[in-house]
Amino acid sequence: MSNPLYVTQQNKNNTDRDRFTGTFKGSYRMLNWLTADANVGYDVANQTSKAFSPLGFTSSSGIKNSGSLSEQTDNDRSYNVGATLTSVREFGSSIRNTSKVAWTYEDQTKAQLQRKAADVGIEGRSNMDKGELIRALRNH
Repeated sequence: MSNPLYVTQQNKNNTDRDRFTGTFKGSYRMLNWLTADANVGYDVANQTSKAFSPLGFTSSSGIKNSGSLSEQTDNDRSYNVGATLTSVREFGSSIRNTSKVAWTYEDQTKAQLQRKAADVGIEGRSNMDKGELIRALRNH
């Protein structure tokens, strides 16, 4: 039988997290038939985890361990920018044409792309640069 309070008291674990997410959208009607829309999105997340197990800690099964100390830090950032032009024109009483032109740009950190590649099982991801990871994820 194990005492959970003993384990909690002996092993020190700490996790700190912070995140910021923001979006800005705007629209401008240049002419009565032409509208421009734009958006910007930003997301940043940071996490630090620390774990400590003392030398000689005895588990519930009576086995002493050799102790451990670990720390992991994850910093993720992604952002995107987009713009759209929309034209709505009427020709006579029975013809209406809606045309759109759009542009999008997105950027993510290499660490974030590597985690996504691991989630979908892409082999060789640890040796890929950022561009190769993006292509591999698009083609998967």
